[in-house]
Amino acid sequence: MSYNKLLPDRQISVFKVYNELEKYAISNTSDRETQKSYFLSLVSKNKELTEDEKNYCQEMFIRNFELYNVVHKYGKPVECNNCKSMRYSARYCESCIKQHLQSLFGTWTSGNAIVDEFIQECQVISSIPPHIMEWIPFEQFDDVKYLTKGGFSTVYSATWKRASIYDWDETDKKFIYFGQFGPQRVVLKSLNDPGKDFFNEAINYSKIQSNSIVFCHGITKFPENGNYMMVMNNHPDGNLRDYLKNNNSTLSIKDKISIFRYLCVSLYDIHKKKLVHCDLHSGNILMESSNCFITDLGLCGPVDEKSSNEVYGIIPYVAPETLCGKKNTKESDIYSVGMLMWEIFSGCPPFDNRPHNTDLIIEIFDGLRPAIPQNIPKSFAEMMQRCWDIAPSKRPTIEELCKFANDEFEKAYKVGKFEENISISLNQKQICDPHPLAYHSSRILSDIIPKSINLLSKDNDNKSSYDNSGYKTLQYDLELPERFSEININDDAIAEEERS
Repeated sequence: MSYNKLLPDRQISVFKVYNELEKYAISNTSDRETQKSYFLSLVSKNKELTEDEKNYCQEMFIRNFELYNVVHKYGKPVECNNCKSMRYSARYCESCIKQHLQSLFGTWTSGNAIVDEFIQECQVISSIPPHIMEWIPFEQFDDVKYLTKGGFSTVYSATWKRASIYDWDETDKKFIYFGQFGPQRVVLKSLNDPGKDFFNEAINYSKIQSNSIVFCHGITKFPENGNYMMVMNNHPDGNLRDYLKNNNSTLSIKDKISIFRYLCVSLYDIHKKKLVHCDLHSGNILMESSNCFITDLGLCGPVDEKSSNEVYGIIPYVAPETLCGKKNTKESDIYSVGMLMWEIFSGCPPFDNRPHNTDLIIEIFDGLRPAIPQNIPKSFAEMMQRCWDIAPSKRPTIEELCKFANDEFEKAYKVGKFEENISISLNQKQICDPHPLAYHSSRILSDIIPKSINLLSKDNDNKSSYDNSGYKTLQYDLELPERFSEININDDAIAEEERS
């Protein structure tokens, strides 16, 4: 069944049933093949869905199941009958798609050789539907509307008529586009100060290849100013900060555990590529139902990359050692996860009721952390405190967090307690009045960090804020070539770069 055949007033309900059954299947089975069989059985027996809706849910699950196998090289590979390469999907061969993409290199152009070469390199990195980056002429978009301007980017919404690559027709050797199901809503993102960060962010989306990261479908050019823009998935429930603000009173403990689990999976997919995000906060996590997707990978970089002289971020989410000028690490990402855990369970951004200034930086370095929310499960309170330990070496790894999240997720969805857990809620209305000097967008923090704080950082790794007394309350296989490093992403600047 096609997406466009879902009745408009049934789409949200169908997706909610799909997500709930998927979570239930995952939490009550031990391996992926069993999860697949169990999910298909649950859908078949479900009394809320029509037969067409059941077919749609089963088709979507199988498609995502195959995509996971290809991305993670899961299961036993088989030889492709066409190119003789090994493949992990019964639906398509990644090597065959890559050859097809390369055969099309001469049939399209952005109008700029550097951008063309960059997109071609991204297609070599990832040739898996829907993780294929394309050049997308701006004429394919309708209803372009300004949305917002953040610390580093300006964002627009648009309707994409042709829509993104959905699948691959192995028989006819052609792509299947989401547009056959109807127009697709997307987000167009233009960096305010484009250059290397534009290419860095775009290539990160191609390299990570995760369903838990916001998809970047390609690059287009905004005719009003000549700037190049990334074309990205639209997630209708907005960012995590707004999602919690709008839904906190109706979210159960189980819902919050599910959100936390998806967050851990998303960050795991970044860390396993030997990258650190460097700017994790609730504005950089987009929501669709209870699923979350990390975005804004412009600052994302290799774990062994030297730190720049600037400190960026939103103060409450930035690790103390980063505030001291040390480089971002996996451990600093974990500190941010601790603050996000607090936000998920409280419903409010951390330290949102006070100015985000030098005084807050000093107090955070001195051990200040948010008060533990009422009614939070004890295991989560303890893990949260470990995440925001002032000593980076004492924080859990993302692997440990994923195991913890999966274990707690399974407990929440345990057979026999399923109906009971649906109704569990915090029974706590969080009132959050943001201070006018509390920032919700990343900014340069270097100018407000006191120089004296660097002197205090020397003994941090021997100090643990996990002790209650401590509280007052891309290095990829492919590197970005130098020609992608210093240019501004608009036609005039690139043309000048090519002439020089």
